[in-house]
Amino acid sequence: MEVSVASVAIIGSGISGLSAAYSLDKDFDVHVFEQDDRPGGHASTVVVSDPLGDVGVDTGFMVFNPPNYPKLTKFFAELNVPLTEHSGGFNFFDVDAGTYYGTEEFEKDEAYVRANYGPEFISVWEQADRLLREAPRHIMEGKCQIPLEEYLRTYGYTDDFINGYMIQISCSYWSVPVEVTLNSPAVMVIGMFLNHGKDGLGGKGVKWLAVKGGAKGYLDILIGGLKRPPRLNAAVTSVRALADGVEVRTGGSWEKFDYAIVATHADQALKLLDNPSVKQREILGTFQYNRCNTVLHTDSSVMPVPPHRWKSWNYGCMTVDGKRRPYLVYHMNSIQGFKAEQDYFVSLDSPLPIDPAKVIKTFDYEHPVITIESSKMQARLPSINDDGPLYFSGSYFSVRDLGPDFVGFHESGVYSGTQAARLVKRHASAPIGKTA
Repeated sequence: MEVSVASVAIIGSGISGLSAAYSLDKDFDVHVFEQDDRPGGHASTVVVSDPLGDVGVDTGFMVFNPPNYPKLTKFFAELNVPLTEHSGGFNFFDVDAGTYYGTEEFEKDEAYVRANYGPEFISVWEQADRLLREAPRHIMEGKCQIPLEEYLRTYGYTDDFINGYMIQISCSYWSVPVEVTLNSPAVMVIGMFLNHGKDGLGGKGVKWLAVKGGAKGYLDILIGGLKRPPRLNAAVTSVRALADGVEVRTGGSWEKFDYAIVATHADQALKLLDNPSVKQREILGTFQYNRCNTVLHTDSSVMPVPPHRWKSWNYGCMTVDGKRRPYLVYHMNSIQGFKAEQDYFVSLDSPLPIDPAKVIKTFDYEHPVITIESSKMQARLPSINDDGPLYFSGSYFSVRDLGPDFVGFHESGVYSGTQAARLVKRHASAPIGKTA
């Protein structure tokens, strides 16, 4: 007698949806829906033809480190994903002033810095050191549960430090505008700095890893292990929960499944719901996103510092229409460690013109905007999955072990995806009439 296997629809093939699919694939009939012509979400690798051979260049997810991505690290180990190490390192350059400093400067001891650098950098160095020393105490005392700008002003950090260091790196790292970063919870921004050492995000305080050959490598392994590949170009337009399952609409037809996981951005999830509850509206409606223009190119003019100073992360700043505008340039040769004759760059929201003839491909990625309200909502967010058979996951879920503000990364995607899968398993094994 053939045993019936419960079916699960997963909407979205980013890391959240695919980690859920991987967890469920052995015991369930899993169907992954993807609206684009490729799977992976922010894991996007472009294969370019270099004179030394084809190279896979990442444009979204690029690197991670074990201390801050423990679940992703374990997930990749389980999949036997080949990884490569790199040393990290960042540059800050001020296009207007023609100045730059970076990892080398922040690795010097105090005596060397005071003897060899001017007052502007010494001030930034001192304030970075002070932040590292006093912020942990302020976090423990609850003094960082306020907007970043309010915290920095309250504790006497200067405009040069705020605009030339904190804002510069933070805006680039989270791919959000200046005003959004200034209004972000101080505990989130400062906490991330503390996790990566005094030299900031992209520094050498932690061991950085990249997927060998590009993020496509882990996608190929993960998807290759599924019984059924994702359905591409299959945009889901509506989802509705029933008493005995979930219906998913693609095009003009509905398909019924026993369970469904909506593994998209929060705002997209809310739009998909055919008849959202008050709780779903309140919770999902709290989360906001910022769209970031991302360009893969070979135009080295966006790197005004000398080539021998190029690092993995290059944080630029310049004045545009009277306002300071931060941006980020990744030097992909450094990040991924591949051999290539050409230098490849990924620019985020670049105010500098990029030669169209040197543009390989452009993308628009959306990233969660962390606000005081969304940070507080993390306490309620898990309750959206209290009742099956419809569940939610995505990088807007915080990682419980890492705090309410650790969102927007592959780590939060893996965490929420596997959590949603666990709830499906628990619901499926519950006695009739009893939910998980």
